[in-house]
Amino acid sequence: MQNNYQRLLNLKPHNWWALIIVVLTTTFLTIYICNHKLYDRLFLIAVSDGVNLNIDVPLTYSDTLHDGAILKINDKKYDYTIQKISEIKYDEIEKINYQTFTINIAKPSYVNEIIKVCFYYNQEKISQKIIQFIKE
Repeated sequence: MQNNYQRLLNLKPHNWWALIIVVLTTTFLTIYICNHKLYDRLFLIAVSDGVNLNIDVPLTYSDTLHDGAILKINDKKYDYTIQKISEIKYDEIEKINYQTFTINIAKPSYVNEIIKVCFYYNQEKISQKIIQFIKE
């Protein structure tokens, strides 16, 4: 009669269960990557004048606000309208061109309140983003 230690050593693993788990996990991850969509994000600082938000946007991202980006403040989405766009300005310290956007949102704020805002834009599938990343 064998003791328990000998039985444990002679136990044959069932590799087909591990293979099924790996195949199913790979299949679900592939389906998720092919179907799920992500946004690019742009984090900026806004200064409130009590009614509107004034945001200094680098010139490379100025079209982002025009193209219907989603604005999020503290995990809440807000609709916004662009009230005014300034002339192109040059920042001597950071050496970049920017424009000041004045936008109106439905969120009440204090005068001179500094608010961190996030714009979500350019919605694409994860697979397309991976392909773009590989090409670069």
